[in-house]
This record gives sequence, structure tokens and C-alpha cells, in this order.
Amino acid sequence: MTFLHFDEAKQAAIVAVRAWVGAASQDVHAMLIVDLFGKLRLVLWHDAAADTTNLGQNLVSNCSVWWTGEVLSVKDLDPVTQIFYEDMELEAQENGRRHVYRQRHASRMVFPQELRALVELAGGFDLVEWFYGFKPHLKLDRAHHPLLMVVVLRKK
Repeated sequence: MTFLHFDEAKQAAIVAVRAWVGAASQDVHAMLIVDLFGKLRLVLWHDAAADTTNLGQNLVSNCSVWWTGEVLSVKDLDPVTQIFYEDMELEAQENGRRHVYRQRHASRMVFPQELRALVELAGGFDLVEWFYGFKPHLKLDRAHHPLLMVVVLRKK
């Protein structure tokens, strides 16, 4: 097995995901995530169940050790309560046996204007700044499609 640099694996993953999304019959949106350890995982937004078997095999072969095998599925968004469900499926091979782990949990989408109003109504805190990651240059105001909101509050 030849060594694959992370940048090469990331580019291969982008190409594979774009091809898969382009060939998908339903409306699918995808986001490739690089975690804190430099591993790649995928988040999909879709209405119907999407078959990711071929995509997963393609990512395993093209991304080598950089691919986690995780495809997170975000679906069933309720526009009133803003609750959606995240489905995670992790596949592992151990001693020739295949293990599949599945997890589903509810999350709530919070918009920045809601958070600002909540801080004002609650009192006792000032909203200092918000970010879409854990680095000071990732300010939420400049984000295009943030998935994560990190909020800095100061007690009055």
C-alpha cells in the first residue's frame, strides 16, 4: 500500500462526493468534514433514504486511512420546532467480521437571531462574539454555511 497524503485523500473525497451527489436521483446536499484528528467524514441532508454503499466503498479505496467510514445523515427537519434527527452509521472490519454500529439522536437548529434574543431576554450576560469553529478567525458573521455555533458570553 502506497502512502497517501491527507491533501490527496481530501481531494479524492471531494471528487467522489461530487460525482455521487450529481448522480443522486433525489435532492441531496453533502458536506465533507475534517475532524480534529485529520480524519474525513460525510454529512448528508436528504428527504429520502440515500444508498451510500458505492460512495462508502469509493471513499475507502480512494482515501485510505483518512476516511473514518462515517456517513452522518440529517433528515426529518421540522420547520416549526427546528428539530432534526442525525443518523450515524459506522462500519468496521475486525478479524474478518463486519460490525455495523448505528446511532440516531435529535438536535435542534438555532438561528443567530434567536440566540441574540434569548441572551437579551435572559439578562445577566453580554454576547461577546460567536464563531463557527474553535478558532478566533472563524467568525460566524462571515460564514456561508456554518454547521457549528460556538458562542462566547460574558457575565454582566
